[in-house]
Amino acid sequence: MKKNHKSIGQIDSTTETQETFETMADKSVRCALWLQSQNIKEGDVIAICTHNHLNQIYPALAAMYIGAVMNPWWDHGLTPVIVKHFINLTQPKILFVNEECFSITRDVAREIKPDLKIVVFGKAEGAESFDTIIAKQKPAEIQKFRCAKLSSVNHPALILYTSGTTGLPKGAVHSHKSLFGNIQSVQDVINRNCVTTM
Repeated sequence: MKKNHKSIGQIDSTTETQETFETMADKSVRCALWLQSQNIKEGDVIAICTHNHLNQIYPALAAMYIGAVMNPWWDHGLTPVIVKHFINLTQPKILFVNEECFSITRDVAREIKPDLKIVVFGKAEGAESFDTIIAKQKPAEIQKFRCAKLSSVNHPALILYTSGTTGLPKGAVHSHKSLFGNIQSVQDVINRNCVTTM
């Protein structure tokens, strides 16, 4: 992102809003700094439950920067049973949700994991917003930020869910090594300054 900082990294096809890699790096580092301020460390799980929008990528990138485990793409049409299952399965420390999912995730978390911190993309009463948390970092902190050095490339990096067609979804864990291998396999596309459209 730094090398191609002026290139367009994301386009919201609904609003035609564009973000450069420079903006993406800034927002994701701000999110990583906030996660560190919440004592998130290597191996802690950061979950994301939202619809497609430009900000959804930032907690996932931030988790990667600090060695946390990203658990993205919870189905945002959740039921209390599935929310409970996902929280029990991955034990996230922080959950990023859209406004529509806030009430259901908050209610389930109060019952089974009251210390789960929930951050909202948008606004919800009683919750910190994503925009607020990324606004807290100072430019000097952003400049000084460096990605964490992992104790092992075999540690978990990503948890994705199975379809759940034969029962409740299961978590498929990918290591940092596995994730890097998949990224390397599409290096040719990355080298052509690709743009993601949502």
